[in-house]
Amino acid sequence: ELLLRDIAEWAFRKAADIDAMRAKLRMTRERFALWLSDIASAFPSWMYIGKAEERGITIPQLERVLAFSTKHMHRWFDTSSSKPLAPGAATIHHVNDWLVMPATAERNCAFVELVAEAAQLPRWFCCQWWGEPFVDFVGCLRAHQETRALPANVCYWVAAFALRQHSRREGIDGEDLAEAGFVRALRSVDGVLLSLDREATAFARAWCCFEVLVACCDPGTLRRASRERLLLDIAAPAAAQEPPRGCAATPVAVLTDGF
Repeated sequence: ELLLRDIAEWAFRKAADIDAMRAKLRMTRERFALWLSDIASAFPSWMYIGKAEERGITIPQLERVLAFSTKHMHRWFDTSSSKPLAPGAATIHHVNDWLVMPATAERNCAFVELVAEAAQLPRWFCCQWWGEPFVDFVGCLRAHQETRALPANVCYWVAAFALRQHSRREGIDGEDLAEAGFVRALRSVDGVLLSLDREATAFARAWCCFEVLVACCDPGTLRRASRERLLLDIAAPAAAQEPPRGCAATPVAVLTDGF
């Protein structure tokens, strides 16, 4: 019933939402159609994954996103300021505007459903500011995976890729917070990875602080099956390093909890 309701809701709103996306990217209908074709060629698959908490993403899948973004970034601009993006300057916001939202519009899906072959259970929940450079974000996850000697296919829960952003049902509005997708994901992971930019901006963002607060609360508050508290790791580009030229990643420092 929920799936049918979601389909009906999206069928009613899809044309307007797609027109709004096209206008935001300042593309003609023909150019936008070509852009969607480019995206579909790079991400041609689709796997329905019904539960948001089962839509983790692997580092190799994120590296596919990074490679695609790097290839096309010379045509991107910041949709708020209209300024073109310098190489390596694309943030999670930019990747979301230019890739995630257009890629998922037709099917009203999450981006993970375009790169996964089955449900992908996350072991770590990512908390990050969406203004963080995407290349640094992927570098933080890669460094975390290596530091903790996690499997190459370990999955991280990243809201931008895990949620069906075109669906109001997967948002916070009108939903019991205890049943929100990010809370359900927190119930099953081992811990939270706080990914920071060079200015540690996440600490000044209410939503990031809220996620860390929820993660640090008593396991019973989250209704976790395990009575153990969540681990809290922090990863950030090494502060002494200058921003990299081009799209190369900077060295990353990782603080681990209980390791």
